[in-house]
Amino acid sequence: MSYMVMTNQTYSLKQLARLIYPAVPEHELEQFMRKVRHWTACDLLQPVDGKKTGTGVSRRYSVEEVRRAAILAEIARYRVPVPVIGDFALAMDNYQDRAEWKTALKGKESILLQFAWNKDFTNWGLNKNEPNLFALTSMGKERDDIDPFSLASAITINLTKVFARLAV
Repeated sequence: MSYMVMTNQTYSLKQLARLIYPAVPEHELEQFMRKVRHWTACDLLQPVDGKKTGTGVSRRYSVEEVRRAAILAEIARYRVPVPVIGDFALAMDNYQDRAEWKTALKGKESILLQFAWNKDFTNWGLNKNEPNLFALTSMGKERDDIDPFSLASAITINLTKVFARLAV
């Protein structure tokens, strides 16, 4: 179970990867580490001391960045494009202070992260216990320039379970 603990603990790239995928073979871990490097280059993840380039310079990631990487890894399973994931990175900055986020960290209740996107916009939301079809029903009514039927599906991720898998 994952708990929200204030800590200054940081993790190397390999440690971050092992926290998210503790049992994968080394070659699969290397593939994931390349993804993390790419996400860092795209500013989806922020190392503690900023992005460093060159060899011999190890990046360190905070606990929150490990959690962010775990969510990104889950989203990547659905082959979501990086620009859409980038929208999420901005949304997550706002979510980390919300009660739902803290509930997911405590592991006592299911908190669901839902999102949907099309060529015009990305819609994200946090919900307790059950999915809400927010993205498929409301956006077209709020903006006249968006076709309400342009979103055919949404992805739902159980944040509580993503956080619980991490040993941080």
